[in-house]
Amino acid sequence: MVSITTIESKTIDGVVFEELPTSAFRDTPPRVSRTATLDGGAVLDHRGFSDGDRALKIEAFIDETTADNLWYMSRNETLLNIACREGFFTGAISEIKIDGGRLKMTFLVKEGAE
Repeated sequence: MVSITTIESKTIDGVVFEELPTSAFRDTPPRVSRTATLDGGAVLDHRGFSDGDRALKIEAFIDETTADNLWYMSRNETLLNIACREGFFTGAISEIKIDGGRLKMTFLVKEGAE
């Protein structure tokens, strides 16, 4: 289940829909870099993981009202809240495609809930 709401109360407060199994919530790698050394080896620098690196790729079948509301929010809201099985986050819709009731959307996370 996915819920997307506006930060402030508006005419459109939010939408709720069931995501498809093809959605990807855990495709974000940790902050790791590798630098070659002069002796032929490498140094790995692991700086952890941040919710701000996440891009939630969501697919779903949605009705016309939900499609209209999501389209409106993606064009008119800078930041949105999303609640899903991974938690509660603030971010923005960076890509949205709605075709024949099928939604493909990318939600870029700014930060997770504290």
